[in-house]
Amino acid sequence: MVQVEIKKRNANYSANDFFTNKIVCGECGSSFGRRIWHSNDKYRKIVYRCNHKYKNEKVCSTGFVVEDEIKELFVNEFNKINKNDHIKNISFVIDTLCDTTIEKAELEKLIKEKEKVVEKDNKLMELNSTTADDFTKEHEKLTKEFEKIQNKINAIESSIVAKDDKRAEIEMYRQELEKAPKKIAEFDSVLFAMLVDKIVIYKDRKEVVWKG
Repeated sequence: MVQVEIKKRNANYSANDFFTNKIVCGECGSSFGRRIWHSNDKYRKIVYRCNHKYKNEKVCSTGFVVEDEIKELFVNEFNKINKNDHIKNISFVIDTLCDTTIEKAELEKLIKEKEKVVEKDNKLMELNSTTADDFTKEHEKLTKEFEKIQNKINAIESSIVAKDDKRAEIEMYRQELEKAPKKIAEFDSVLFAMLVDKIVIYKDRKEVVWKG
C-alpha cells in the first residue's frame, strides 16, 4: 500500500517541480540547472549541472548529476534517519531557537516606555508654559527618544515574526516526518519536497541537507 501511495504522489510532480532550486554547487553555491543532452537521439539524458560552472573566473570542478543519482541518494539517506531521535532534535530546536519569550518581554517593556514618552509629549503640549525655544528643544528630544524606542520595537517585532515563520516551517517538517514510513524502497517526490532543504554537490561527494 505504501508503494502504491508513493507512485500516486510522484505522478503529481514533475522533475522540474521537485528538483528546481534544490540542487546546489558545493563550490560556488549556485543552483544546478536542468539540461537535456542528445535530445533527438537514443542517448537522450536529463542532467543537472552548476548554472555558473563556466561563468566565474575559476571553473567549478563539480560535474553533472542525473535524476536517478539524486533519487537514489535521497532514498539511501532517508533510510539512515533514526526518526525518533530526529523528531526529538527537531522538538529541541523549536523549543530553543524558535522561542520568543525574551523578545516578547522586551517588546512589552519598550511599548510601556513609548507610551510614557507619548504621555510626556502630550503634557508638554497641554501645559505650553515654556518659551518657544524650550518647547521646541524638549519636543525634539522626546521625538528622538520616541523614534529610538520605535526602531527597537520594529527590530524585535521582525525577530518575532522570523522565529514564528521558522517555527511553522519546522513544525510542518516534523509533521511530515512523523507521517512518513520508517523506510522507503523508492523515491517519493512529496517527501523530497517537504523534507529536503537542498542537495549539495561537491567534486567528490553529495550531501543531503534536511530542513529543520
